[in-house]
Amino acid sequence: MKISNHILIPEGTEKIITNKRSPNQKELTTADRLPKDLIIHYTACGLTPTLNTFMAKNSTSAHLVIDRDGTIHQLVPFNKQAFHAGYSVWDQNSGFNGRSIGIELINMGWDVAKLPTSEVATLAHKHKFVTEKKWHKYTKEQLAALYSVTKVLLNTYNLQRILGHEDISAGRKQDPGPAFPWDEYRKDIFGNSNNIGKVFKTKVADVNLRKGDGASFAIVKTLAKGYEVGIIETWNNWSKVYLVNSAADVVKMEKGTQINIKTMGWIRSDLLESK
Repeated sequence: MKISNHILIPEGTEKIITNKRSPNQKELTTADRLPKDLIIHYTACGLTPTLNTFMAKNSTSAHLVIDRDGTIHQLVPFNKQAFHAGYSVWDQNSGFNGRSIGIELINMGWDVAKLPTSEVATLAHKHKFVTEKKWHKYTKEQLAALYSVTKVLLNTYNLQRILGHEDISAGRKQDPGPAFPWDEYRKDIFGNSNNIGKVFKTKVADVNLRKGDGASFAIVKTLAKGYEVGIIETWNNWSKVYLVNSAADVVKMEKGTQINIKTMGWIRSDLLESK
């Protein structure tokens, strides 16, 4: 496949449908009006209700919807803003609708009561305040289509980050959830995995979260043993993280609406361990 005028074009046997355009789109907010990031979602419903929702006026939308059989539906050109992220923040950026491509994977999330047991995995979400344990599995065909289209998007737009909705909207959203194979995905795309987006915990008591990557920087907060943090990046012996030990770390109410927040800082990497 390739991209021409910000629309996917099949070049082989790829199943790509581009005959629908969601009315829910507008200009990106980046300086060059091009996307900088890629956000992965699940739909929490089937293909027909997803497409109906995204095609309805004054509703939500995404650039791509990937069905269980690997068929890719493009509803919004990649140089336009789709309404898939809502309140969102990561590192120094917020408002990811205005700067990212949104891909929705047809998947029921944790609504698995009516699914065959073969399609359900028992897994803990990386954010401990998400209590659901049963999650809908993704299909091989669906993931193969995602991996292929991701490579084309990266080559075309030189995207900076690939994140989940659960990363940029932690505490409000749970997708793509623990059934999504982040390590496999990154290895397929980049040749290796990394810890970006993963949740670690402090190994000892009195760990200092600092404003910069060194002991001379001011302390933002001192953390107890076992305090959970999400990895934003690593640099030498330090990790840039956000606090995510409870939903209150990442969500607050503002005028009756939940919005996402993040307290960020740097921690010596040797003071962190995987969950």
